This record gives sequence, structure tokens and C-alpha cells, in this order.
Amino acid sequence: MLEKGQKEPLMGSATGSLVSGTFEVSNSKGIKCSGKYDPLTQDPMLDVTMKCNDGRTGVARVLRTGSNLKDGSGFGTLSDGTEVKILLGNMIHYAGAEGYWHKD
Repeated sequence: MLEKGQKEPLMGSATGSLVSGTFEVSNSKGIKCSGKYDPLTQDPMLDVTMKCNDGRTGVARVLRTGSNLKDGSGFGTLSDGTEVKILLGNMIHYAGAEGYWHKD
């Protein structure tokens, strides 16, 4: 997740099973956010809600990619208006890229 004016996105992973889907992202500044998603949907574009360890909440839109849709990139907004960038799975290697992108 990238806070406006910062250069470091929050990065992490997504885990899905037949009963739940979760994601967790963090950065070196100690910000951690997590959320849930419907693991049964095959739609690559997800709208997710998240809670952060500093009390903020937020919403984001994530484009899932990869063989099991566990990689992804997206953007969102936290409850205080902070804009965020999220990178999941293998997409953490593209932290400097802009926009939504897809890599299989």
C-alpha cells in the first residue's frame, strides 16, 4: 500500500480456501492492514474492505492475477483520505510500476 507522498507500497499475500479468503499487507514503517474476500469468485477484479493496525479502515479495488488469482495490484482509500497502493504475491516485484498491471 502506498500512502500519498510516500514511495513504499504495502505488500503482502492473499490466501484462499473453500471457506474463506484473506489478505495481509504491510510496509517497513509498521503499517499493517488485512481484509477478507469471497474465495469462490473467479472475477479477477475485487472490491475489498480492510482494517489497519493504526485504527484506520479502508476500501480498495484489486486486480487479481496469476495461476490461482493470488497475485494482484490495486488502489484504495483509507478512512482518513489517504490513498493507498496494494501489491500481492508476485506483484511485489513491481512496486515502482504505475496503474493496474497483469502478469501471468
